[in-house]
Amino acid sequence: MNNLKPFLFWIVAGAILFVELVIYICALPDVDLIGDAAAARASKTQLDREYVHLTELDQRAKKGNPTGVFDPENADDIKRLTDEFLITGTWKSVLDPHVQKYEKHLKDITAHLVERSAVLRKPLADSSDKLGWYTAYQSATESLLRQLHGAGSLRIPLAPATNAGAVTAKPGRDGKESTTGARSGDTLPASEIDFAVAKEVRDVAGLYTKVSDYPEPSEHPQLTIRFRIVERLVGLMLQSAAANSVSPLNVTDPPPAIRPVLSAVTWNEQPLVPGGGVATYGTGVGLSVLFQGPVSALLAVQAAIERSDTGPVIIVSGFTLGRKATYAPGERKDVSAEQGELRLNLVVLDLTAPAPSAASTSHTTSAAGAGPAGEVVPSAPAEQPHPKKKRQSAVAPGEEQ
Repeated sequence: MNNLKPFLFWIVAGAILFVELVIYICALPDVDLIGDAAAARASKTQLDREYVHLTELDQRAKKGNPTGVFDPENADDIKRLTDEFLITGTWKSVLDPHVQKYEKHLKDITAHLVERSAVLRKPLADSSDKLGWYTAYQSATESLLRQLHGAGSLRIPLAPATNAGAVTAKPGRDGKESTTGARSGDTLPASEIDFAVAKEVRDVAGLYTKVSDYPEPSEHPQLTIRFRIVERLVGLMLQSAAANSVSPLNVTDPPPAIRPVLSAVTWNEQPLVPGGGVATYGTGVGLSVLFQGPVSALLAVQAAIERSDTGPVIIVSGFTLGRKATYAPGERKDVSAEQGELRLNLVVLDLTAPAPSAASTSHTTSAAGAGPAGEVVPSAPAEQPHPKKKRQSAVAPGEEQ
């Protein structure tokens, strides 16, 4: 025992150290010091970020509610409003009246546009009577073409090639032959044109002409819409005469007003689906219109179409302007102004009808007849097929435009 006394201190100290090691190993969790350091740094970064955000909120709260006028359509105003001030519940009582007023404006705009589109479906006659309806359609289109021709704004196509000196004749409305043609190479004389049945002339304006059967009642809405569109375009043409300046050499005789000539109308066979959310309210009718005449008259009619604030909404989706490529014999005689061709690709909004399904219209996104940019498409008038031939499309008869 006496021999152990000199080592007793170290024996006790070693036992205590051993007990501490056992407690440290068993009681304390196994930690990754490197991982803990990374987590601590991430926590500090997050806390610093939260502190900066809290400081910004404190500064915005001290500013109180915003004063002045902020334009909701100005991105800079909205950014300043939301970045510099703290949004609180007190904003609701201020913003609610403006939101309600904005919603009322949207409803008023929608109602206005629907009212403008209503003319497209204004009936010509009772659709249940095929003969009566077509008679009314024939009379209305004939009157429109006569008005356009009387103003010198309708292109009369060349007569079909026949034997020299022969005159083409077609059945009139009474079943008798009525002369609607002219000698080969001549334009159809106005005195010999029956605008109610002259298919070559009616095709120029994109109007339907009965060949055998009368159109079915399910086809009347589409024909009515197309007639109303042409009717509106004719009205704008006749109102958009370009005025020439008075010549200093002849101040007594002011030059007459110049109007363009309607040369061709081509229709899209499928309704268009407008973008920008407009498809929620309706569809679009696509067409391509070719005008010919002096450049001043062409620009005047395009401006009139783009500025139109009555009738159906007409959108110019594209245009090409160039020189007229070909001339008929004698067409350039006594013509002082350079003749040009303007092709407008138009979309007329029909907001009175629901939009068709995407499957039936996904392949139709622009007006027909558009050519490459900067190029004028030849102006051969497209034959207007009988609506019965178009029933293979995905649009149901009740949805035809």
